[in-house]
Amino acid sequence: CDDHQFKDERLYYRFRVDDETFHTNSEVEILLEGERLRFLLHTKHDDLFRDYTPHKSQKTSKCFLGSDLVTWFVQQGRAGFRPEAESSCRKLLENGIIRHVTDDHHFKDQKIFYQFRLDVLNAKLGDISDNGDTSPTLNSVKPNFHTDTPVAKITRSITDEDLIAKPVDKTGSAIKRSISLKELRDPNAPYVKKNIKIIRDNVGFGFVVRGKSPVYVQTVDPNGPGYAAGLKAGQIIVSINNQCVLEWSHTEVADLIVQYPTTINLIIMTAILDE
Repeated sequence: CDDHQFKDERLYYRFRVDDETFHTNSEVEILLEGERLRFLLHTKHDDLFRDYTPHKSQKTSKCFLGSDLVTWFVQQGRAGFRPEAESSCRKLLENGIIRHVTDDHHFKDQKIFYQFRLDVLNAKLGDISDNGDTSPTLNSVKPNFHTDTPVAKITRSITDEDLIAKPVDKTGSAIKRSISLKELRDPNAPYVKKNIKIIRDNVGFGFVVRGKSPVYVQTVDPNGPGYAAGLKAGQIIVSINNQCVLEWSHTEVADLIVQYPTTINLIIMTAILDE
């Protein structure tokens, strides 16, 4: 009856979905539709999935080829022809529902591997559980979280991740020149460090990362929690939840971020002239 906020007391609560009081919007509908699609494929079309094992390295399970998903869309009547199906799949990626396995490509109707972001997170949680550790691991591991096109409010996916996301607008210039670690570590360099705490919303953290040694913020969703916390494009990411990432790649940083379902504490460096 909506008389109380949630309390650790003997009070009864219900899921709003069950009593039809859940208020949805376009973003939520996208996420729900993405999860319905994932569930349908896993339960009735599981032959679409296969393992991705690049160069005899550790395999990644539950992947699918872009061309196979496009074929499925056409066969199931979700699209009349392949370009239309490809466009629908690109929207799935842009909204953080799926990702390229190494976050190097947007969605393409080609023999390129993709994953559902929720499958990625479930695999990570399974690894944590198997190791008997209930806290998020800090080992570098994905996400994309970034993509060639914004995925950050990826970072806005049903996982976080998750993953991460709806199309974002660029709110500042990214790095205009190459910046070395030596320069960043110089105490006399014209940079200042800042602490930024970002609490993800129902879609993600709201930003995209790029680069390697160092990783920097490429784009920020002006409607996302990253922007609200003061994150700006072009800022260098020094650490995430006390884990130094200065020497990491953007995919490793994204992999780490997606492991945190609620909050990340960033230390960033920004040019003094930008302040």
